[in-house]
Amino acid sequence: GVVSRKIPSLVVALYSQLVGAIVMSLAAIIVVGTPRFSEIAWGIGAGITLGLASVIYYQALSKGQFGLVATIAGVWSAIAPFVIGIALGERPSILALMGVVLVIVAIALVSGGKQFAQQVKQIRFTFNNPSQLFHPTHPYAMAFVEATLAGIGFGLFMVFLDGSNMPLWRAASAVAASMIPAAIMIWFIRPTYQTTPRVVILIIATGIIQAMGVLTFIFAVRRGLLSIVAVAGALSPAPTALFARFLLGEKLSNPQLFGLGLALAGIMLITIDEFV
Repeated sequence: GVVSRKIPSLVVALYSQLVGAIVMSLAAIIVVGTPRFSEIAWGIGAGITLGLASVIYYQALSKGQFGLVATIAGVWSAIAPFVIGIALGERPSILALMGVVLVIVAIALVSGGKQFAQQVKQIRFTFNNPSQLFHPTHPYAMAFVEATLAGIGFGLFMVFLDGSNMPLWRAASAVAASMIPAAIMIWFIRPTYQTTPRVVILIIATGIIQAMGVLTFIFAVRRGLLSIVAVAGALSPAPTALFARFLLGEKLSNPQLFGLGLALAGIMLITIDEFV
């Protein structure tokens, strides 16, 4: 977010993903060796899905309904893998399911930020007028649809990372493939920007952190249920809000603070379940 204030977000996405792909690929070559085709294929599928979802998400944000878009995308990114995990035969305990519900509510609250009250009004308007949802004149139609598609795409990204036997290679191929949509858009848009040594350092750090995030998720989903781990993984708005508060001095709204509390409670329920 800090870097995106200096140069276009698509440029940040492209070069940070390039750094992450290089780091993960070198690690995979040194630690694992020759990859399996299936790992590369699933990683590419995950990466392209993530890239497309990100493009759709930015398009939805361009409509101006930030609270609505962030909330809907965040909730769907948790619901999609949860439903798929259940459909594949996973059966979380009652305690874990309670934690999942709290986490999904927390995602909505934290993502919405200071616009929570307004976004509730927007969502209520949408559901009270379902017949007009896809009508061009509907004030929130396209933002609603695009946010839903983006959220489902983020969720599918996590599904594609499940079941890996070579986490480093799947992470490397996923991060590399996620560059493709951003590279295509940059080719057509041709944005102008200037970099500084500080921006370059931040981009490198961002790329490494993103790649490590993908890798740690793969390790987590190997040990736990997709329907549970993916919901916890969708909580990314929570640490983002906390870092913005403590590093950038941004204030958190009451709904965000309440959402962080719910997130902590949900994670505790899920964690406790692992030891019961």
